[in-house]
Amino acid sequence: PSTSLDGVVLGLENEPVELEVLFHQDVISKLRGNFAVGQEVALGISSKSPFDVRMRHGTLNSHGTLNSLFLLPRKSLEACFQRSRGAAVAEILQGRVHSSAGTLLHKWFMQNPESARKVLFPKENMSFVRDLLDAASVRLCPVGASICSQGATAESCFCVFHGEASAMIGGVEVARILRNLSHGNWAEAAWWGLVEVLCSCAQHLTSIVALSDCVVLE
Repeated sequence: PSTSLDGVVLGLENEPVELEVLFHQDVISKLRGNFAVGQEVALGISSKSPFDVRMRHGTLNSHGTLNSLFLLPRKSLEACFQRSRGAAVAEILQGRVHSSAGTLLHKWFMQNPESARKVLFPKENMSFVRDLLDAASVRLCPVGASICSQGATAESCFCVFHGEASAMIGGVEVARILRNLSHGNWAEAAWWGLVEVLCSCAQHLTSIVALSDCVVLE
């Protein structure tokens, strides 16, 4: 996540390169042949990648580089998207990448229920937490993105598992929603929308805007 990658890294089919995708130092996926890395940032889904990526193995050529990895610069992507029907293609790709990232993050939650429990409901038993994770979805929200809008239909609550967001009423901030694993904030500070869901309010009482890249469990 801390590395700046101004584009997408592409891997070719049948090449001896394997990458590992990690979230919070846990391997959640392995990539080999016909893969792409860095789409989340290149397509504007997040300002920094939520994942770490490391090479598991690969063969270097005589120049000390890999023949099977290629960088597609962001500028080239943007030029393609500005052509006829480019915006429609970009929207489709953003949807697919966002869905793929959410699936990978949800996989981490399911594989690490104890780590998730510390954030979600630290006093509840694991059976409850697993049922909660199974019913939830995960999404990425970049800086400035609207997580929910005041007055919108309130059909779910959510937890800002990683990152920081602002709760606002009429454009005025009334609270901060924060839970970053490196800071040790108490779990309840990360939840929002419980009042609406538990009290059967028809609409969200506040607007929530991401102040940093957020991993949201909904």
